[in-house]
Amino acid sequence: MTATLPAPACPRGIDGGRARIAVATQANGIFGLRWRLFDFGRVDAEIKAAKGRNAEALAAYRQTVLRASQDVEDAFSTLVQQEQRAAALG
Repeated sequence: MTATLPAPACPRGIDGGRARIAVATQANGIFGLRWRLFDFGRVDAEIKAAKGRNAEALAAYRQTVLRASQDVEDAFSTLVQQEQRAAALG
């Protein structure tokens, strides 16, 4: 919903109609805020969805860190085994 109010103090020729745009934007912000205040179900659902996405991202990060630490551990284990073989051979 866009509300356009005339701006008698700033005729279109002076500011290019920017005063009307500012008033319309302000009105949209007020109406949007008021609408969201009474839309508790949607706001709660958006918060839950955001928390869910955050939990998924955290779980994926933890899994990535675990895999990386496993790769490092495997690499060190392989290095130690190779050094033991090299020492045994010679």
